[in-house]
Amino acid sequence: KFFLLRKLTNDFVGNFGSGALVYSQKNLNLLAGSVTGLISSLLQFGFQSTHEKIKGLLSCLVLLLDGRVDFEGYDPDHGVPVPFEPPSARYELTSNSSTVTDIKSSVISVLMGVADLRASFRLAKLLHIFKSYLDPKGSDHAMGTQLLKHHHCLEIGEQYTGDLHEKLSRDFESLFIEGDGLALDLGKLSGRDIDTVLLDCLMYEDDKLFAAALALLDRTFGQRRTLIKAIGQVILLHQSSIPVFDNVASIIADLGYLMFLLRSSEVWGVSSKISGDFDDEKYSQCLDCFDKLKTYLYAQSSRKRDIKVAGPLTR
Repeated sequence: KFFLLRKLTNDFVGNFGSGALVYSQKNLNLLAGSVTGLISSLLQFGFQSTHEKIKGLLSCLVLLLDGRVDFEGYDPDHGVPVPFEPPSARYELTSNSSTVTDIKSSVISVLMGVADLRASFRLAKLLHIFKSYLDPKGSDHAMGTQLLKHHHCLEIGEQYTGDLHEKLSRDFESLFIEGDGLALDLGKLSGRDIDTVLLDCLMYEDDKLFAAALALLDRTFGQRRTLIKAIGQVILLHQSSIPVFDNVASIIADLGYLMFLLRSSEVWGVSSKISGDFDDEKYSQCLDCFDKLKTYLYAQSSRKRDIKVAGPLTR
């Protein structure tokens, strides 16, 4: 069913041809706004999952975003498009403009979703690079020694000397200028100059569209900043197992359940006629998880060899 919905929405957008929106066709614009909203939701749920699908979708959506081809209405006698006069009149807030600007805001929401996918993909690629450094059989295994040396120098307060920074800088930049990382650039996917189109969107007298266009521009010119911020929250484990919890997936699951119990304590952590008796089992589960966390935090194992990817290493 979701496949049929994706096909229906994509075909609807593809049938707009040049992408010109007619301000006077309010009902059609309302429908288009709902369709682009559905496309944004489908993207978030993973139903626009391949490069070909995303590229085909964006090539049509960006045409709707570009307001330079929009016109005011049709001549009732000759049926020809009536352009705005003066051209800047399309930016003004009118009774018909809100449906058009809502479409453009929804399109930007889709583009932001693609930008999120791109950031996640680049983060995965960067983590794979670090993994290749620590792989004894990998082509870059020599960098693993340098990575551990850099971490050791940070711990003892010494100056690191080596070629890790230069190698990491080259690998980091390659995520943006070549290969699959470059293929996911919004301009490459849509075949249009996205920055120019977004700058045009800033001219509309619509707060929602202005904020969305400005946010996407900031995201476009802050791609490296976004990746550095994300990688700064990552800790590279020297081995796949960790004390007490055995693996990372286990500790994440236990922490998630503990957070759920704490947030719902007003339901199970009291005794009343409405909520019922105090739930001793959930209370014991909280204590058990706290004990495991305490043991983990004080565990003396290979934790000292774990590497936090932050600070000077990613500068």
